[in-house]
Amino acid sequence: MDDRIEREKSFHNSRFSTEPSRSEVLASRMFSITKKALNATYACIRAGTCGKHVLEYGCGQGEASLIIAKKYNPKSVVGIDISDVAVDQARSEAATLGLDNVSFEVMNAEEMDFPDDEFDLVCGFGILHHLDLDIALRELARVLKPDGSCIFLEPLGHNPAINLYRWLTPNLRTADEHPLLLKDFVILQRYFSRLDPLFVNLTTLATLPFSRLPGSSTLLHGAARFDKVLFRLLPFTRRFAWNVVLLFSEPKKASRPVSHRS
Repeated sequence: MDDRIEREKSFHNSRFSTEPSRSEVLASRMFSITKKALNATYACIRAGTCGKHVLEYGCGQGEASLIIAKKYNPKSVVGIDISDVAVDQARSEAATLGLDNVSFEVMNAEEMDFPDDEFDLVCGFGILHHLDLDIALRELARVLKPDGSCIFLEPLGHNPAINLYRWLTPNLRTADEHPLLLKDFVILQRYFSRLDPLFVNLTTLATLPFSRLPGSSTLLHGAARFDKVLFRLLPFTRRFAWNVVLLFSEPKKASRPVSHRS
């Protein structure tokens, strides 16, 4: 395991083993404004899940995998994560819920132990920006069925205000993560022929100071609707969105190397 992967594993094992710090609790307020992005991601997942084999890529404690297994009627769900602590917690919760259509494995996302063309759908929440994109996307193209699709919610790295926040709170993230840039979409298109990004969260950031006041949900909803119009009328503003929902499909199987597995 190389140093970068070991740093990621150590960081997330520590994170999942301890109670949230004060800075993490405060950060959760900031992430409360991403509800629209989460809802959009889950809506896309729900539409392509029934009767399918699903992989959650970087599952953490398994929250999304458990929701999919319990509510979306998949044939099977597998969650993988580099953190053995998180995977143990996910397995425990699945057992508590009595779910037999979901399993969890400790696995390096850049070198998965699955055969080719294994999954109909791969999804993830804030995982790609922790990885070497060339390696990760090649692996995703390998394990995805030719008619399968991928759905990921990822942070973008162009907004100066968000980047300032990231700089001020280095303890909340790993040293190697890299919020996606638009140029990274070019890498994605090396391995998948179809890419449909949905940009979310720009003016919604301005609602954060009002998040605990009465009527804040209405304000947030209005800002989200304004974002949608803004991104349509002024496409250059999309790069400053906080998050993007990435829907990609049509894996380019010819781009993968010969499998390293026996």
